[in-house]
Amino acid sequence: MQLLLIEDGHNPADWLAEHLGGSGFAVSRIGFSREALADSPVEIVQAIVIDLGQSGVDGRVCVRHLREAGFDQPLLILSPLSNWREKVDCLNAGADEFLVKPVRGEEVTARLRAVIRRFAGCSTDRMKAGDAELDLKARRAWIAGEPLDLTRNEFR
Repeated sequence: MQLLLIEDGHNPADWLAEHLGGSGFAVSRIGFSREALADSPVEIVQAIVIDLGQSGVDGRVCVRHLREAGFDQPLLILSPLSNWREKVDCLNAGADEFLVKPVRGEEVTARLRAVIRRFAGCSTDRMKAGDAELDLKARRAWIAGEPLDLTRNEFR
């Protein structure tokens, strides 16, 4: 699955990109700016992660810009700010999830999968479309009940 990781530029989330890549996600990374967002591959991603640091970038601004531009993919915010007002403001602006850093990569992955499932209208890690079926957690696929032998990149 394709993810877009938007970083504030002051604290590159190498650890996060590496963890998500190892969890089966294909991660594209951009810095936060209106220009970068306009040129990003947002249309082809299943979710967007906004990683905020101490740079002063306002998560609400980024979320509002994406939502006003018509992007409806799930948005997960990572922020070092833990006050309730920041969380509420970002969620009210259109974020689907808000996690306070430091956070374990496994929790980020689990919450991403959960928001992607909710967005797709699924309650499990299995998704069906016609004869095709995917198990997102196990990274397995079937067509008409027959298992497919896919490489990691083919599954993505």
